[in-house]
Amino acid sequence: MESYLEGKTALVVDSNRDDLGALRELLGGFGLAQVAAATSAGMAVNYLAAQSFDFCFVAYDLGPGVKNGLQVIQEATLDGSRRYRDGFVLIAASDQAQALAGALEYAPDACIAKPCDRARLRQCLDRLARVKSLLLPLEERLDEGDWKGALEQGEQAQERYPGVRPYLQRLRGIALLHLERFREAETLFLRLSQEPVCDWADIGLGVALYQQGRYREAHRCLGHLTGQNQTAPEAFLMQARCERVLGHWREAQMLLRKATILQPFMPQLQSDLACLLALDGDWPQAATAYRQAVAHGRYSPFQRVDCYYGLVEALLQQVEKGASAVSDAAEAECVRTLESAVRDFEGDPAVPFRARLLAARLYRRSGNSALAEQAAQDALERFGYLPPSLQAELADLMADGLEDSSLAELGRQRRQEAMRLLATLDWGRSNLSAMLSYRRKDYEQAYARFCEADRLRSGNPAVVLNLVQAGLEVARLDEARARAVLRHCDDLLYGLQLGALGQKQQERYRSLCRRLANLNLLRGGAEMAR
Repeated sequence: MESYLEGKTALVVDSNRDDLGALRELLGGFGLAQVAAATSAGMAVNYLAAQSFDFCFVAYDLGPGVKNGLQVIQEATLDGSRRYRDGFVLIAASDQAQALAGALEYAPDACIAKPCDRARLRQCLDRLARVKSLLLPLEERLDEGDWKGALEQGEQAQERYPGVRPYLQRLRGIALLHLERFREAETLFLRLSQEPVCDWADIGLGVALYQQGRYREAHRCLGHLTGQNQTAPEAFLMQARCERVLGHWREAQMLLRKATILQPFMPQLQSDLACLLALDGDWPQAATAYRQAVAHGRYSPFQRVDCYYGLVEALLQQVEKGASAVSDAAEAECVRTLESAVRDFEGDPAVPFRARLLAARLYRRSGNSALAEQAAQDALERFGYLPPSLQAELADLMADGLEDSSLAELGRQRRQEAMRLLATLDWGRSNLSAMLSYRRKDYEQAYARFCEADRLRSGNPAVVLNLVQAGLEVARLDEARARAVLRHCDDLLYGLQLGALGQKQQERYRSLCRRLANLNLLRGGAEMAR
């Protein structure tokens, strides 16, 4: 075995220093070149971001009130610091090991039970080292994002190494999903879900069905996981999306509430729940979820400035003129959150501008007109320093934010100036052309040009809302394209965080979500009738 391990490196992650020391000593006795140690999730993420390790052993339980080891693996997968060619092993209690291996995209390569004895650890490491060595050509393709090449390599590997068939089948399913070959993925995962494999086959099947617009089937497929398995956040997120896309917002909230009780430190669960609560107008509960999303997403791939804006928006609902304990606490938290956003997203010129614009709203709501006017003036000045593309993107938000200030007229003028910049920008020209087509009721052309604008300037909320509005018209009129267009609209709306939108945009977002759900329900009813 030593030949496989010669020159290899390992990272051990465990908050229990005795267990960490014992495992590190065992690994050191196997002849690895380096065995590093981390005593927390944050320390582990920093280690993995700084260098690659051939093996990473992560304890599932990293202490109360903190992220667990599965989240460390998830975040390392999402930020690219985990390579497929590296071996990630989750260490858990024996009764948890099988369930914890059930993730699809970020499953560990192996699970071993505590306490780790030398023979079992050596067997695990030997098998993992051999598999990684044999499958290196395949996993190099995966690390490069060459999904087509990975499929070809996987087929060859399956013929040569039938002993690792479940692992190769999971990788094949992931590649098919990334290549948007959803029917093939469905066939594969359906067959695997009927075998004694892992929960990941059901998750993969649910994703494949969802991506085909078969929401009720996807919901049923994922139901037993969300009913029994507390370690399947992918299942909760996808099943909640099934409920949401059909307009069942309360049912989606219930699923995510359950998920956040079981996995409270997973920011994606919290941010999805926050958006649903805001969608339903439950701002006090949305504030709680946004707060958790900000706290647990910081310094991770889930750190999103939209959650900071969402938290401020939710807190603003609690700020009123006149002193009260609730209002004063909400105002103070708003200020702290805006300051954190500016620090955490240093280098993004839009963040200080939006922070001052939100501060102006905050102080107006609390009755401090002097500070409100000062913040509005600061926001307008910062707007003038933004690059032309950002000015065009944020012009509506700026004008709306200054509406109740003495700078309202100047804000409208600056908006008109910024709108004239659209004709000088590639995405702006596409957006203008699309708007003209929409007014002529040429919805197909409008949809195509809005898609082009979104491709050129991805994530612009104004463009996304325009695109969805045009897409819903296309889906309403063109039965043949309806399923694909509605799926696209769903993805776009899901990618926006409601609390981060301007107030007018929020109402438009709610309206479009309702229309999307109604069209999906109509399509579902028609398909059942056939």
